[in-house]
Amino acid sequence: MPVTAKQLSQRGDAGLDNRRHCRKIGLADFEVNDGAALRLQRAGLLDGRKASTYWAARDRLRSLGVEVVEERFVRDGNVITAGGVSAGIDMALYLVGLLKGPEVARNVQKAIEYYPEPPFADEAALSAGKETA
Repeated sequence: MPVTAKQLSQRGDAGLDNRRHCRKIGLADFEVNDGAALRLQRAGLLDGRKASTYWAARDRLRSLGVEVVEERFVRDGNVITAGGVSAGIDMALYLVGLLKGPEVARNVQKAIEYYPEPPFADEAALSAGKETA
């Protein structure tokens, strides 16, 4: 039976226990965007780790003691974090490659027609706080 948005919102932090359990048994955890990285931090899963997050949330995550790196996604041990939607696609393809191999990842990339060529790449990088050449 599908879970509704209302049910998810009523769960509150119950999902944090599941994430802690995943860590204990050595399973990778992965998250995309600022709210996700903040949940991982609250669960203690980013203690002593590098993490990526949405560009506008980097300072907030840093203020909580996390070593934030300005990468689209980063793997540190069994935790993988990404910033933003398209970075999450990059991370997902990386995970497919880890789990099923590079050929399957390439096939998935082809199937979803993911070949990023943003029309305003320089402007987007500037608005995300990065300098361009």
